Amino acid sequence: ALESIICIAAMRDRFLPANTNLASADPECAMLDYVFEPRSATLAHVMNNNFAFGGVNTSLIFRNV
Repeated sequence: ALESIICIAAMRDRFLPANTNLASADPECAMLDYVFEPRSATLAHVMNNNFAFGGVNTSLIFRNV
């Protein structure tokens, strides 16, 4: 539930939260847009993935209206 609240707040307040515990990216990893510090962004959709014990997996997709 907490992750969903952060996703909705990010859309409402127009920001990308930083990736937790990511200080630097491995140079062997793909060249992606890693978010080291929070920054402003306009988000139309956000996705929240949840992985639980026993193989219970859920993805919630929120759309900005």
